[in-house]
Amino acid sequence: MTTLYAIIRHYDIHYSGEVSVAWLLDGSFWSDNSGHIAVVVLLGNKYIGILDPAGRVMLKGTPRESFTRYSEEREEHGGIKTARLFYVDLNGNIRIDVGDLLENIIAFIEANY
Repeated sequence: MTTLYAIIRHYDIHYSGEVSVAWLLDGSFWSDNSGHIAVVVLLGNKYIGILDPAGRVMLKGTPRESFTRYSEEREEHGGIKTARLFYVDLNGNIRIDVGDLLENIIAFIEANY
């Protein structure tokens, strides 16, 4: 998953000349407290994409639609209990933009992007 994120950042640096808004989503599940990582990309017009090659998931929609569907895709684990949204800048610095419940992540993206 971090490879996919690195590819997005490589494209930003070497081809587009712009820095796209992309995060790593670190989620934990209800049933077994296991975790999973996906890439969340801001697509514009209030849409996001969730890319999860390991889970074979690729979603596009509003933040609410996308995160709801993504949690439903993880239903075999009881859905997503909590998650953190990490931003990694072009220098490799990491910050947590928001964490805890998916509802907080949805509200953060809707309010700021």
